[in-house]
Amino acid sequence: MDGSTGHSPYKQSKMTCDDQLFVVSMVPLRLVLKDGSAVIWANHTPSSARFCRPISIQYIRESTSLTAETARNMEKEIDELLPLQSASATVSYELYMTMVDGKVVNAVTGTPSSQTCSICGATPRAMNNLEAVSTRPIRNLQYGISTLHCWIRAMEALLRIAYRIRLCKRTARDDQEKKLVEETKQEVQSKLRERLGLRVDEPRTGGAGNSNDGNTARRAFQSAKEFAACTGVDERLVRRVHVILQAVSSFYTVNSAALADYCRQTAELYVELYGWYYMPVTLHKLLMHSATVVEWCLLPIGAMSEEAAESGHKQLRKFRLKHTRKDSRLHAISDLYGYLLVSSDPLVSSIGASRRRRRYRDKVSQLLPETVALLREPELPSSNDEVYGSDSGSDTSSCSDDDSDSSCCSDV
Repeated sequence: MDGSTGHSPYKQSKMTCDDQLFVVSMVPLRLVLKDGSAVIWANHTPSSARFCRPISIQYIRESTSLTAETARNMEKEIDELLPLQSASATVSYELYMTMVDGKVVNAVTGTPSSQTCSICGATPRAMNNLEAVSTRPIRNLQYGISTLHCWIRAMEALLRIAYRIRLCKRTARDDQEKKLVEETKQEVQSKLRERLGLRVDEPRTGGAGNSNDGNTARRAFQSAKEFAACTGVDERLVRRVHVILQAVSSFYTVNSAALADYCRQTAELYVELYGWYYMPVTLHKLLMHSATVVEWCLLPIGAMSEEAAESGHKQLRKFRLKHTRKDSRLHAISDLYGYLLVSSDPLVSSIGASRRRRRYRDKVSQLLPETVALLREPELPSSNDEVYGSDSGSDTSSCSDDDSDSSCCSDV
């Protein structure tokens, strides 16, 4: 669930604001036999919007109360969900609320501040005390760590350090210190634009957010040496954070013990280099809790991210503008919901999927050697195991070819 902004307001006779929507969606991940002996169907692109199925769309601004109420209703509906039964198979469901960002997690868990960790409850002043933080009780692992936003917030954390690196203080208090921070910020922005073609911390037209997005963060970390040269941040820290981000965003199984050790060393390096700047909450979650979340996740943590919902916002704006009637808001939102159902249908979306994957295969960035070292070695499949991909066509719809008493479980 997430708010979608930047929509075109239409000239209609309703007073309800229509430039913002609140969307609840889901992504099917795989279909397996109940005993786990075979994977019937698997979504090979869990971060893509092409399988992102809409549940509800509202003309309403995102708020803490709305998010909390929607989450309670969704959890109640999940608890009341009944298995789908037929003559040949019974399909049960497992749903996980991991397609959420930090705002949603704070609203659902009742976390009082956006700077407080929703997993261990640590406040900014305590986050650099690694020994004390590591002994805090852990909770709320079921919401994941929002891996897409980890990329953005980690980049922003390093940028905040870069702006204050000449000051070596978290807060600029007098006019002279504030001027120094602003001058350093403009210098860093200019270098990043000239050397890497990146625009960071620039407000968007219309006042909704800024230029920092997932693609900007990925490009910044992929050029760790240049990014470090532009910002003045230690290259070792930039590269280590990049390795961790790659590990938690990959669709491979991560070795949680190796990840925990690597994250601990990175956190110690951060405190050693920049102990004067309290670790931001998202970077704290990434370094201190990502290994624990990896252990909890049923699937690779990268497959349970919120990226599909976030990438769907652009489609949402395009579909509403080009594929809906504008004579009334009821017609507009009905057309939008119907078009989203069609465009995200697994059968329709699977047509030509193999061709699309081959076309963009060369554009996929390779994992760093340090990232590969954090992955768990894959298990060799047995001769009886069968896996059907999300682009296998209509043949993937049946749970079993011959067994009339089979039982399937769908992981979402």
